[in-house]
Amino acid sequence: MATIENTQEHVPVSWSVYKKIAFRIAFIFFILVSIPLSGGWYKNLVSIDWSRPHYRDIYDIARYGTNVPSLFGSSGRQGGSEEGEGAAAASLKKGSKAKVAGKSSRGAEGQHDPQAAELQQLARKRTWYGDYASWGNALVLAVIGGLIWTLIDRKRPSYNVLYYWLTVIVRFRAAIGIIGFGYTKLFPTQMPFPSLGLLN
Repeated sequence: MATIENTQEHVPVSWSVYKKIAFRIAFIFFILVSIPLSGGWYKNLVSIDWSRPHYRDIYDIARYGTNVPSLFGSSGRQGGSEEGEGAAAASLKKGSKAKVAGKSSRGAEGQHDPQAAELQQLARKRTWYGDYASWGNALVLAVIGGLIWTLIDRKRPSYNVLYYWLTVIVRFRAAIGIIGFGYTKLFPTQMPFPSLGLLN
């Protein structure tokens, strides 16, 4: 009796034109969103003391954004892509420590502190659409890149291997984000224990 081999697994099914265009755009978009493009993020990653990591270091690694070049709006975050993702949080911590110590936005000689004024101005400028502008920038770049990719590569029947690697990258990005935000739940920073005044 002859054995029949299943050869259908090894024959790539040809994708439709619309499916290939949609995949090219989605591939570029998810790569832009999943891989950090900020030099400051990598500088922060290298500068961490891995013999004594702090939970904030792991959180800062996990919460990177898209950091694509601004096309039609900035993200509303302070610092931008050059300072890294933890720069805004670090500067806000410094500002709150100064207020706790009894200092205001004015210096010791009554001079205006430019950093405090910049933080107040940033808080007024932030909008809901400004916070998501980097996603729109990534989508515009993905559409442009996907259309250029379509003009260059018309003969390939499918992108099964690239689809596999895209799912691997997106899964790792999701896992990094989930682990990073899990640290805020593990350590009582987001929801600390209630004080005695609240319990009475």
